[in-house]
Amino acid sequence: MVIVAGHHPRKSPPKGLRALALARRLRDTRSSFINRACYDKAQQLFVVKLKATYYPYCEMPAATYQAFLDEPSMGKIYNANIKGTGSDGPFDCRSHRVPQY
Repeated sequence: MVIVAGHHPRKSPPKGLRALALARRLRDTRSSFINRACYDKAQQLFVVKLKATYYPYCEMPAATYQAFLDEPSMGKIYNANIKGTGSDGPFDCRSHRVPQY
């Protein structure tokens, strides 16, 4: 089963994502902008919930996720290092390998 067919925001996590969240312990965050974050180290899949929408990011290194967790301003590091601009970003699932579950 493919978790995401591309980088499409969702109002609720897809079934596979719900299982991933439970397995990987979806984290609540200390940010008003970023509500939750989940990372699968083996698959390098990062999922972030902004307000009420989930966004997946593919092939994101563990070091980037750790920097995200360590940063006092999660929104700042997300905007500067993770979020794409335009139609593609550094970890956009449309141009990176999408994990198979």
